[in-house]
Amino acid sequence: MATTVLGLLNSPEFVGYYYAGFLNSQTGNGIFAKSSLESSYVWTFDKASPPNGEAAASFLPMMFFPGQGGTGVQYLYGRPATAATYESMPVDADWFGASDDVLARLNAMGAQGYCRQSGEWDAPKLSLIRQQGASDRCAYEFKAFPRDVMSDSLETLNAMGDRGFVPLTSVASRGTYYVKVSNDPTTYYYYVVDAVMSSDADWVAQLNTEGAKGGAQYTFVPANGSLPAKRVFRIATQCTRTWLCR
Repeated sequence: MATTVLGLLNSPEFVGYYYAGFLNSQTGNGIFAKSSLESSYVWTFDKASPPNGEAAASFLPMMFFPGQGGTGVQYLYGRPATAATYESMPVDADWFGASDDVLARLNAMGAQGYCRQSGEWDAPKLSLIRQQGASDRCAYEFKAFPRDVMSDSLETLNAMGDRGFVPLTSVASRGTYYVKVSNDPTTYYYYVVDAVMSSDADWVAQLNTEGAKGGAQYTFVPANGSLPAKRVFRIATQCTRTWLCR
């Protein structure tokens, strides 16, 4: 799987695409997406985990792949073709302690420009990154989990998104930490559609239909009893930073 993804990403046909991380559990086929803000990316794999892998000053960790065939875990690293230098710092906080203490640490880092999550690794092993020379400064907020009702979750996402906040990471049984780049005007809108499950072609068609509206898949909600599977999409408005738009 890992080598297949890397080969596709670095092929001429996939210039400008990134691996969106969504897999069809039945066929194993993955979804790749293209952003209108970046013309091309450079991709590689490394066995070293973030923040040590692939000279992390120039490549960002995107996702990890479980070992197959004795290869061990491999980490997908990527960067826009335009040159940039990044710094990574672990969040030294007790994620299961008081949220105010975690927020104090996050906001101290945000004031230094650490606004981006380092790949797909959640608390308590979360690191944040910043791009050298960028003017980004950010603020963090915490919201306890709403009731286990989709309408409540969607209401929270949209209330935060309207203020420019996106989810950073969640802590089991507690809630979600959100981040907002203070000098960025981006706002976010979330909506739900019934998931098309009939075939890969129909699945991709649904993603492209929503993508034409500016919607990128945020999460997939499996079927639950009589409730059909759903997909939650997110539209970013006035977005100028690729990593905030997708």
